[in-house]
Amino acid sequence: MSTFGDRLREERKRLGLSQTEFAKAAGVHLNTQSRYEKGEREPDTAYLSALAGIGVDVGYIVGYTMPTPEEKLQESLFWIKAGETGRNAQDIFGNEIPGQREHYGEGCGWLLLRALELSEAAWNEIADKLVKLDADGIPAIDGNDPAWGQEVAKASPLISRLVEEASSLDSALLASVLENVEEMLRAAKLVIEPARKAQAVAMLYRAFRASGRVDPAIIAEAVKLASS
Repeated sequence: MSTFGDRLREERKRLGLSQTEFAKAAGVHLNTQSRYEKGEREPDTAYLSALAGIGVDVGYIVGYTMPTPEEKLQESLFWIKAGETGRNAQDIFGNEIPGQREHYGEGCGWLLLRALELSEAAWNEIADKLVKLDADGIPAIDGNDPAWGQEVAKASPLISRLVEEASSLDSALLASVLENVEEMLRAAKLVIEPARKAQAVAMLYRAFRASGRVDPAIIAEAVKLASS
């Protein structure tokens, strides 16, 4: 079993400091620092507080077990994931997790998942995929990483339907709009430059697709405006 002095020395070396540099940063004499590391003297709270300020893992040196990188990753995932974890705490969505779901549907996080039609299992898979340990063994969660949005978009049935609807072209409707526009231009003996005609056709197509029917009166008005 390592002693306080062993763990203190380990932390000092992890920070890349000599005894002299460490003692100065902690606000103690070099001899005091040496005695701490040899286990000849017990530290006071002021010293431990100073250590915390220079990046020392105080919990580790006073005897708590330092978590492994995998344990750090799992702890981070606990706060990111949704649903049951078997622990009495709250997840990132502010929901209590008593081991079996008792508060399902509460919290804005659940509202977002429901709005996107994204299952908690799908969200948890995204978290598993994107929350990783960095070079220092610390869980890295980059909210600016576009991969989060991309993974959510792929997993969300709602977004998939919207993309499919937006990308699908109703060729019969488009043909009807074009035919009606050309017929009205011929009847009125009007000529519209290609760019303006394309804009008018696109606008009419969107309007008629939303309404579900082609309205000749609206086409006539659009042709009139485009030719003016």
